[in-house]
Amino acid sequence: LARLIWWSGRDQEALIVLRQAVAAEPGSAVARSALGEAYQTIAQDQGLALAELRRAVELDPSRLAAHVDLALAQLRAGRPKQAEAAARRGLEGAPEAAPAQSVLGAALADQGDFEAAAAAYAAALASDPADNFGLARGQLPRALAALGRNVEARHALKGMIPPIPDLVYREAWAFAGDSYRDRAHNGQDWMAWRAKYRGALKTEQEAYRAIATMLASLGDPYTRLRDPEESAALFLARHGESVGTDPLGRATAQSKTVVSGDLPGGLGYIRLSNFTDPNVVAEVRAALRAMRSKEGIVLDLRGNGGGLARSADAIGDLLLGPGKETGVDAGANGDLPQVSGGDGALTDSPLVVMVDGQTGSAAERLARALQGTGRATLKGDPTFGKGLAQVSRVLPGGTTVLVSTSEMLGPDGRPLQGRGLRPTSGAQVP
Repeated sequence: LARLIWWSGRDQEALIVLRQAVAAEPGSAVARSALGEAYQTIAQDQGLALAELRRAVELDPSRLAAHVDLALAQLRAGRPKQAEAAARRGLEGAPEAAPAQSVLGAALADQGDFEAAAAAYAAALASDPADNFGLARGQLPRALAALGRNVEARHALKGMIPPIPDLVYREAWAFAGDSYRDRAHNGQDWMAWRAKYRGALKTEQEAYRAIATMLASLGDPYTRLRDPEESAALFLARHGESVGTDPLGRATAQSKTVVSGDLPGGLGYIRLSNFTDPNVVAEVRAALRAMRSKEGIVLDLRGNGGGLARSADAIGDLLLGPGKETGVDAGANGDLPQVSGGDGALTDSPLVVMVDGQTGSAAERLARALQGTGRATLKGDPTFGKGLAQVSRVLPGGTTVLVSTSEMLGPDGRPLQGRGLRPTSGAQVP
């Protein structure tokens, strides 16, 4: 009942019902897990969420889902080491469980251990080639690319399951229907789209054309298909020869992802060209640690068209510390407040963020968080204004479905889409 209420958009009512369920059955691991998830996504209280999820594990250590839920919560809180520990405890009772292997891979990747992450993702896909958990198929190629194993990464992107046209279309239909930010689907009868091509798709290309037509009906240019070559250009380039995205999400050539150094006056300088490089968080972390004694830091996001929101959020955690309200993601299930996580800021030095008209998407998300919390001053030119966030699903054969799942709003509720961010002054740092 609580989940039905939650899915209908009545978040606070669902939270009350879940609290009542736990009060009535305090020994129910399932109820504790559900309440923990609600505390994290509805109440944005990571402390209460983790307490309930840990209690769920204590009540039923044999329940794999409890370990996976706890590991995911630790990841969302910016605590990959704790997430790794939770996933490994789940694997003790179910060594081949694909969900636990997938989350373990994500936790290891967040710590920069891409060799172990790739092994975990591969184990998940060996147990579940269809990747029903929806993580390993998309992340294994990135882990392999981070290791420089690009040939293997390209093979992994295509996957082990042949792209059967009807199944490819159905998977894309289900993912778009569940993920799109508008539950009315732009006035479309989404069930009718499920049956529209039944039995008519004979080839892989026919399936992709049908999917493209279906996605176009949503009227959102960011909800689209990305072919394997574009994905390879975005995520499988060697570090130092990285590519990024322009604000429309298209691949563009870039220089080295992270460049850091010193500026006159005791200032540190960090330039980020994209958020697609899997090493970007680790390299920024190292740069910030080396700048702890600086009088101030300049973070240059000019020309950064974005990439992975998760990477942008992780870098925000390094500069903000936990518990700061950084904005709101408005989607089909209502407004979801975004709160910084991690174990603490690496520096409290004054911060200036440089932006321009090519600063977009995830880069705007980071700039918004730092400006909106008062952590940084923005300088430069107005940003691009790409405020729709996408989720992705890699289909059999390597084509990716991108679906707009939410709109990013500032802490004050101001939208980014079509407006961008307005710096307080022009650019003065080279």
